[in-house]
Amino acid sequence: MKEELYIVLISIIFILSASIIQNTDALFISGDSLYNDILYYAESNDVIPIDARCDKVWYKVPGINGKIVDIEKSQSNMDVFDESKIIYKLIEQEINIYDLTCSPIYRGNEESDSITLIINVAWGEEFVIRMLDILDSYDTKANFFFEGKFADNNKELVFEVYARGHVIGNHSYSHPDMSNLTTNEVSLELSRTNNILSGIIFEEISYFGPPSGSYNDLVLNSAKKLNLETIMWSVDTIDWQKPSKDVIVDRVKRKLHPGAIILMHPTENTCLALPEIIGTIKKNYQIETLDDFLT
Repeated sequence: MKEELYIVLISIIFILSASIIQNTDALFISGDSLYNDILYYAESNDVIPIDARCDKVWYKVPGINGKIVDIEKSQSNMDVFDESKIIYKLIEQEINIYDLTCSPIYRGNEESDSITLIINVAWGEEFVIRMLDILDSYDTKANFFFEGKFADNNKELVFEVYARGHVIGNHSYSHPDMSNLTTNEVSLELSRTNNILSGIIFEEISYFGPPSGSYNDLVLNSAKKLNLETIMWSVDTIDWQKPSKDVIVDRVKRKLHPGAIILMHPTENTCLALPEIIGTIKKNYQIETLDDFLT
């Protein structure tokens, strides 16, 4: 009787042990599966950083910071694979635009998935708020480059643009042909506008957009002395000539490319075109301010 009971107990222990081992193996397999899923995802989604460079055609070309999947943190952040719970490590470029002496900047990196919008404002104040409302409705931020004289007469408008999360840039004081000015005249155009704008938004100004795209080495060097990056563009809407909404949209669609800097102005037809322009861009790209676009 005792021997039979002993055999029964041994059998029970054996069954329980086998069950525990089987369940433990299942847990290990499950853990390995999740790890492998994350590893497989990382292989096609890790982004290697690209250094900024001086280019013979495009002058100063921004780099791109990289990112790699943090496999351990991602695995601890989920029970089953969930792309939305992936955690990345930032890998910074070794050479960024601030390490380079060339200038200006015409476009972002050709591998970029970002676009930035430049809006030069020396007139058209009646359309600026409309543009802001459209940008807000599409959760989009842009860069507004203000003429200093205009800004001095429209301080509340400049602050409104800034308060809505857009970047403020320097567009000279009186909108001259900068390449025809003396060193002192260029310095005054830039520093006077910087003082007006920083006095409105209580921040230093980081970017300068030459009126009509006119510059020379004197202008570039003067901007550098004031810690201003000179910003040009690679896609021009030419909206100051007041073409139709469809023409403005078509110009953007035809010339849109990775890392594009798109130039526009506050006009009625630009306001009409802006929703379609944003929609077109966001099909394949994200829209960033210069602060993010250049890093």
